[in-house]
Amino acid sequence: MKPNNPLELNNWMNVDATVGASETGDDLQAGRVNEGYYNDATVVRSKSADNAALVGENIEDNHGGIGLFGLSWSQHNGVGTSGFCPSGVGSYGISTTGVGVVGRVMRDDDVRAEDGDAALETQAPGVGVFGQSVGGTGIRGHGGSFRKKLRNETNIRNIGAVLSAGNLVEGQIPSPTPHPVEFSNDITPQLQLIPSAAVSKDGVFGQPKLPVEGRIGEFLLVLDSNGVARLFICTHFGRDPNGNNSLKPVWQPVQLGNGFFGGRAIP
Repeated sequence: MKPNNPLELNNWMNVDATVGASETGDDLQAGRVNEGYYNDATVVRSKSADNAALVGENIEDNHGGIGLFGLSWSQHNGVGTSGFCPSGVGSYGISTTGVGVVGRVMRDDDVRAEDGDAALETQAPGVGVFGQSVGGTGIRGHGGSFRKKLRNETNIRNIGAVLSAGNLVEGQIPSPTPHPVEFSNDITPQLQLIPSAAVSKDGVFGQPKLPVEGRIGEFLLVLDSNGVARLFICTHFGRDPNGNNSLKPVWQPVQLGNGFFGGRAIP
């Protein structure tokens, strides 16, 4: 993967050889490389209600059309494209049928090796956010401050997602481990599943039915008629003798132990 041509497009950076603007104050020239003085930014400022201050539109409707590309060669604290809004959305991605936002960590030729002739949106269609790392964590989510000084990870593992919350520290724990363990010294949940429920139009909770569609490994948290959450996992498929012997997903309940009130010590 070439850093300045991450999607390996054939016409990438195809510009006229003549330099357009060569110093701060020159007029920008379309189709050419334009440069300003060192450390001078080019700012487009516009008061545009219900509009955009700057639009990059690529009218190529067949293949490899990119509306806007940001490139940074900085080796420290560099950002290719950054967005900020004090109360709205910093960066917004939307797709009709493909992928809304893609974040990938890859090395040389990984994009071609991963995708081949098939674009990512054909391999993972209808995805809001896609995160992938060829040699690490696909998605890293954290609730709370992420200011931490931990050891450099030398044994990076391939894992889909890592979730944490609270104040992260690192140290030895009572049980034996081959290295210091990263943990949070705040007792706060790392993950929440919003439950499903069978509620009538008048707000009465009924006894829900398990889904007739599912995939192995899917979790399902439902509220029963008493408003108590129950957790299920799809483990396999089987023939339902009470459903025309059709092949259906089998949902098995996750067996939980005794419950304890919040504020009590964990036994």
